[in-house]
Amino acid sequence: MAAASPIVWEHYLVLLIIPVIALAAAAIAGRASRRAKLAMLAACVLVFVIPLLRPILPQSGAAAILAEYGVAVLVLVYLSAWWLVRDRAAPSRTRIAPRSLGRGPAAPAQSRAPIC
Repeated sequence: MAAASPIVWEHYLVLLIIPVIALAAAAIAGRASRRAKLAMLAACVLVFVIPLLRPILPQSGAAAILAEYGVAVLVLVYLSAWWLVRDRAAPSRTRIAPRSLGRGPAAPAQSRAPIC
């Protein structure tokens, strides 16, 4: 029922532990981009700060908007995971030389001494 509902309850946010751990592991290894880490940091701040602010704020429009903070957390975690994968994949693209694709004359074979 969680996937079919646009409402994000706080206990659904436990499912975000997997992307948080994946980003933490990538950050420790130095493979996470700055924007991926900042998006995850913003999501974590929202998770811990907004529930603390709820009792302080009067029951108004701002309180109603802050009550739906889970949607913002999901969007930030999704962006963080997207950037983690996308930014990490970008530098690994290499250009393949045309000869390695089978076009053009073949490179001369290197002779090897027989092993006896």
